[in-house]
Amino acid sequence: MTTLTRKLGGTELEVGAIGLGCWAIGGPFLLDGKQDGWGRWTTTSPSARSTAPSIWA
Repeated sequence: MTTLTRKLGGTELEVGAIGLGCWAIGGPFLLDGKQDGWGRWTTTSPSARSTAPSIWA
């Protein structure tokens, strides 16, 4: 099986072509001065447990 990769922005880093959109599970934040996002992010939250293996692998 071949993994498709892409360059990350203007860097030389090669990353997997398949991504996981996680902006909403990162907890509350401000976007253009307005509250956005939801949930409380902790290292033991389901969102952290589901994304950490792919980030730290």
